[in-house]
Amino acid sequence: MIQSIVASKVHRALETALMHNDHLRDTLVHRLGFAVKDVRMSPDNLKAFILWDSITGQPGRLRSELNAQGPRLRAAVAAALRARNAPQLVFRHDGLTPQQQEVEEVFQLLDAVAAEEALASAAAAAAEHEEAAGQEGSGAEGGEGMAPASAEPPSGQHERRQRRRR
Repeated sequence: MIQSIVASKVHRALETALMHNDHLRDTLVHRLGFAVKDVRMSPDNLKAFILWDSITGQPGRLRSELNAQGPRLRAAVAAALRARNAPQLVFRHDGLTPQQQEVEEVFQLLDAVAAEEALASAAAAAAEHEEAAGQEGSGAEGGEGMAPASAEPPSGQHERRQRRRR
């Protein structure tokens, strides 16, 4: 329980440090695509395991940059937490394995096919609706079927309305 609270505080502190430190933000986030997926704490709360991925596809370069910037990140996290001692930051890459990436690509392909089918189905339904509306409208043009919109209501309804008003 306490580990999850500390982990969320470290996660927020890490985000704050990346947001407010121009050098860290430009190097890690903008250039190398650093994205924190999760933060987990050791049972003694002395180590914070940062699960991360590179959204720009440069995990090797990002890993070496994280190792170089580790002390600076830890100091920034300590300042954001307003603590004398910050937990040791242990960075662990949380990317997809090649097999997981293939499965993800298949799911994305299936989602795209399903979206195309839904769009085609919606377009067909709209066309049927317009066609049905066009057929109903053509009968009214000849003066058959429906009364004009400005016609008086049938006499029984008109009389009832008049009585209610009195």
